[in-house]
Amino acid sequence: MQAISDAVASAESEEIAVASALAVLRLRLGWNADSEARTEAITHFGPVALALFQAAKLPEHEPAMYASGEGRLARAWPGSEAALLGLSLRA
Repeated sequence: MQAISDAVASAESEEIAVASALAVLRLRLGWNADSEARTEAITHFGPVALALFQAAKLPEHEPAMYASGEGRLARAWPGSEAALLGLSLRA
């Protein structure tokens, strides 16, 4: 995950971040050829790479909880259960 995180953090755009993360994932797992299972895993890993990129680009003054799904929900809908309970995902 550290290699993926590093690749994503240095990307200039979301598209480059996701492509870089998937390339590192394939390299680290030794996936030189595609299979149905590998394609499915990569498809599901794209949102993880995107979330890493978005979290890396948060302004420093913004609380880290906004990087989490619940944090985004709480900010978008202040009356939501996530906002009322103050939930956040832990890294």
